[in-house]
Amino acid sequence: MSTDPTEVIQTETPVPESTPIETPVVAESAPTAQPVAITNDRVPKRRDIVDFVLSEGNHAGEARPAIIVKVWGEKPDALVNLQVLTDGVNDFITAHPAAGGNWWRTSVERDDSGEKLGTYNFGE
Repeated sequence: MSTDPTEVIQTETPVPESTPIETPVVAESAPTAQPVAITNDRVPKRRDIVDFVLSEGNHAGEARPAIIVKVWGEKPDALVNLQVLTDGVNDFITAHPAAGGNWWRTSVERDDSGEKLGTYNFGE
């Protein structure tokens, strides 16, 4: 027997590694996001005035006018950047960026139903 402390002596036969057993993936019953509703073929354009459905604040769910400042694509479902005209401190607490009367929103989805929070529509 050696006195070298770094030397390893095997005293038992190692158990061979078994291959991992794959378990089937079960989908959780989490609610799926509802697709946005687009009811016409109108393509958004820069300078269009639209309704933005407030996603937060004192009046979440209510529509506020917004101007499209950037369109990401040339299809009816294109995302847009908006300047939303808010009702200032009536819509948001003083510390919120939108309390000053306008709110920059980026990559906003279109939902013509006017019900999904944080989306825009043409108010038609």
